[in-house]
Amino acid sequence: SKSMSPPHLEPRRQFSCATHKKALSGELAKRFPDHAVSKVLADLLRSGWKVIEAAIELKYRNNHHLLRKAKDQIWQFAKFTFRNQHNRRFVLGVMLLGTDMTLVYIDRSGAILSSSFDIHNEPLLFLRVVAGLVYADDKYLGYDATIAVKDGEPTSATLSGIKYSVKNVVHAETGIVGRGTVCLEVTDEDSDTPK
Repeated sequence: SKSMSPPHLEPRRQFSCATHKKALSGELAKRFPDHAVSKVLADLLRSGWKVIEAAIELKYRNNHHLLRKAKDQIWQFAKFTFRNQHNRRFVLGVMLLGTDMTLVYIDRSGAILSSSFDIHNEPLLFLRVVAGLVYADDKYLGYDATIAVKDGEPTSATLSGIKYSVKNVVHAETGIVGRGTVCLEVTDEDSDTPK
C-alpha cells in the first residue's frame, strides 16, 4: 500500500525580533514588542502596526510585577493594532514569562487570558501555539474577511455578497473597549456613486 504523506503547508507568516530595539511606525508613542508575527518582514519597521498580526512579550521570569507589565504592554499593542488595522475583530498576544506561556485574546469588550503553562512540561502545546500563529487562516488571528486590505489600507468591502470599493475611512474607533465602529466611504463596483 502507498503511504500518504501530509500535505506541505507554506507558512503564512513569520516571527521577527526586529521590533525589540526599534519602535514600529504608525503611532506617536514608541513601543517595542519583543517579537512580532507578520507576513511582511522586509518592511516590518516601516509598515509598523499596519502589518503586525500578533505580538509576543518576553520576560526573564514569572512574577506578579512582570506579569502586570506584560499585560499592560500587550494591551497597548492591541490598541495600536486596532487603530491601524480597520479589518480586525480581535487581536492575539502571547506572554512568555520565564518558561510560563499565557495566550491573550483582546476584542472590543476586553481581554481574556488563558491559564499559563510551562513550555518545557508541555512542549506539544507550545508547538501548537507556534504553529497556529504561523499557519492559521487569517480569520483565526482576528481578521474580518469581508474587508480586503492592501499595504495596510482597506481596498474593498463585501456586504450581502456585493463587493464595494473603499474610497475613504470616514471613522475608526481609536480605543479598544467599545463598539469598534469603522465607517467606510464606498462605491459600488458597477457604479461610481458613493454609498
